[in-house]
This record gives sequence, structure tokens and C-alpha cells, in this order.
Amino acid sequence: MSKDNFFWDKWDTRKSYSQFGEDSIVLAYFYNKNWKIVSNFNGLPPGYYVDVGAHHPCIISNTWALYELGWSGVAVDPSPRYRDLFEEYRPRDIFLEAACSTHEGKINLYKSGDSPMNTVETDVAEKIGFSDSVQVDCVPLSKIFQKFQRVLI
Repeated sequence: MSKDNFFWDKWDTRKSYSQFGEDSIVLAYFYNKNWKIVSNFNGLPPGYYVDVGAHHPCIISNTWALYELGWSGVAVDPSPRYRDLFEEYRPRDIFLEAACSTHEGKINLYKSGDSPMNTVETDVAEKIGFSDSVQVDCVPLSKIFQKFQRVLI
């Protein structure tokens, strides 16, 4: 086994819950120093995350694999329908019902039905053809870090 492929040989990518394997990339990055001693990530200290656009707590989730390894953090999503699911399946996480933007207040969220895809950018919504729009709370990412600083450290 080559040193370059060590992580991928140890981490079963079929366990990825992300849409495109983003969770595997995060695990490779944060556990990089421990490749030679890690066979399944057990025993390593968990970390903290802020998952912007969290969507569902388990399905197409960039942080569910991390949560299973003991990580916790703040899940940010403007859709109220995921709050109960996060409370049930991820009680260590904090669910923040909001969109991220450069300002605090309200913003139009463009979407298409119940699809997990959405945007706050009007020109992107027009190009994609999103037909639905709803006003949601928005908060800058810096405010999220500031507000939950004690939780994330």
C-alpha cells in the first residue's frame, strides 16, 4: 500500500453520506497526521463544525459521518422542516434556522419545491429557473462563529 493511498485504503468511501464524498475529504484533512495509526478513526479526539446549508441531518449530509465519530456543532439551514429531524437524530448539534449572507435580517430564498437546492442570489435563481421564493432570516457567518464560540471550542 502506498503512502499516498493510505487514507483511501483505510476509509471505506461507501460510508460517505455526502453527495460527492465531501465528508471523506474532511476526514482525510483533519485526521491527516494520524494516517499511520488510524484504522477506523476510533480513539481520535472529535472536532466541531459549522454546517452551512445543512439540509437533512443524515441524507446528503456533509457532517453525518463526523457526527457518528463524536463530532458536534452548528447546523445552519433556512428550512424549518429539518429542525425536528436534527433534534431527534443529532441532539448534540445546535440547529440554526437561517440562511447565511453578508448582512443580518431577512432575505429572499429562491427554491424549487422541496428540492434541497436553493439560493439567495436572484441571478442564479433566474438562470436555474427556481419558481418559489420565501423570505427567511439571514445571518453573517461571522455572527454564527461569534454567537456559538463557546460551543465550537
